[in-house]
Amino acid sequence: MINKRKIFITLIIMSVFVLNGCGVIATLIVNPSADKMLDYNTSVENQLLLQNYSAKGYKVDMETFIDVSECNKTVKCRLMTSVTPPRNETYAAYIEHAFQKEFKLAKLYKPRSDISLSATIHKIEGGSVYGNAYWSFDMTLASSNGIHYRFQSVYKYESSISAAYACSDMYKTFPLALKKLIHDAVKHPKFETLLAKIKKQ
Repeated sequence: MINKRKIFITLIIMSVFVLNGCGVIATLIVNPSADKMLDYNTSVENQLLLQNYSAKGYKVDMETFIDVSECNKTVKCRLMTSVTPPRNETYAAYIEHAFQKEFKLAKLYKPRSDISLSATIHKIEGGSVYGNAYWSFDMTLASSNGIHYRFQSVYKYESSISAAYACSDMYKTFPLALKKLIHDAVKHPKFETLLAKIKKQ
């Protein structure tokens, strides 16, 4: 009878080489299910920006964020691994919850406020190529007062030649990319106009 342990070891050795791009490179064997996107944690820098508006007395509610592109349903890492948010959330839901966390901690969020914010996510892209790894977002932020603006945010990071490590990096950097997305949204020159009530004529 063939020793099952020897078969297992042989399979591991054979799996050390995986396809990546145009050639074959050595990589570590990583179980894709072991890589998971972490929950979003608030940013000190974003809090300083948002608390400034909270101190001015602004309060906003938040509506459901909408994803309008089918391409945003799943972002692939090197055409192999799907990089998805935790708990089977959509990217739009994950981004919405990230905004909510920042706004709540800054005491800017208030349910049923006279002003509510919504977002339309036009495009999400992720790249893990060594030397050019990034997350990019194309999004419109809109207010119930009728004002809106569209902006782009790009977060670049160091990746690896190894496909396994590169895909792990994509998971780890997505929350960091969201921190920059929120920062870029709040630093936009029209952001404060989204929070203001429109005076009746």
